[in-house]
Amino acid sequence: VHPGIDLKKGSLKQKYNLAGNQMFDRISQELDIDFERCGQTIVFDSAKLLPLLHLSRIYFKRMGLGRVKVLNHKKLLAHEPAVNEGLKCGMFFPTGGVVCPYNLTIAYGENAAENGAKISLNTAVLGMVLSGGRIVSVTTSRGTVYPKLVVNAAGVFAEDIAKMAQDRFFSIHPRKGTNTILDKKTARMVRSSYTLLDGIKTQGHTKGGGIVRTVDNNVLVGPDAFETYKKEDFTTDGKNIGATFAKQGRVTEQLHSSDSITYFSGVRAPTFEEDFIVEKGRKTKNLVHAAGIQSPGL
Repeated sequence: VHPGIDLKKGSLKQKYNLAGNQMFDRISQELDIDFERCGQTIVFDSAKLLPLLHLSRIYFKRMGLGRVKVLNHKKLLAHEPAVNEGLKCGMFFPTGGVVCPYNLTIAYGENAAENGAKISLNTAVLGMVLSGGRIVSVTTSRGTVYPKLVVNAAGVFAEDIAKMAQDRFFSIHPRKGTNTILDKKTARMVRSSYTLLDGIKTQGHTKGGGIVRTVDNNVLVGPDAFETYKKEDFTTDGKNIGATFAKQGRVTEQLHSSDSITYFSGVRAPTFEEDFIVEKGRKTKNLVHAAGIQSPGL
């Protein structure tokens, strides 16, 4: 759960990240899911940045990110003992947190069902019939639906749904990322989630990945980011995993690929504007788009 550190001011990403972050304590209680506000730590390899970090702390506080702490070398090592001693300083953002994404999704689905929603799994949208600027019917692999309102939350397929609804004004370009899950014995090396910012240009549009202690007390390493033309490419590649470990190994010497228990890949759904699209249809009346939802969205 991102604190919202590097989001463009005035973007929908920033707007919904800040609002959503503040909701998680209540949502996790109401849905009975595990949520830990462990915070997020950004580490740097140059002590010369300390004056700038102190100035930026004021900016982050005005943005609503809580009481951000600047960590000199001594405080950084006390805050995250497993961090390499060669790293000079850091910033701690207390509003960051971790949640199990699939348990959260299941909980939302169960909550919807309890409130009268009918859920149709393994159902593909095949086409739509429009009349008078409205969607009259939606043809699926399991029959026809006659909706009052259609919400387009189809991820990497959101542009396809928009095209069917005759309301396409954006494009999705899939961006793949791979994560590694480590054995629970490695949880000792992470108190918060942390990542290194050192001026090295990361591949594609990504925060560069990080090291995260999950709510299940495993450690997650990654992800990276690569553009792909495949919307459902869940393959893993040893070169990608190796590059991620090489980068994150600069944060802590306790990171070892031999502790890996599994790898997985996912495909993000960014727009070329790199922002969320949350709005009513521009041409089609009974349509709402929730598209371009990638990090920090779920």
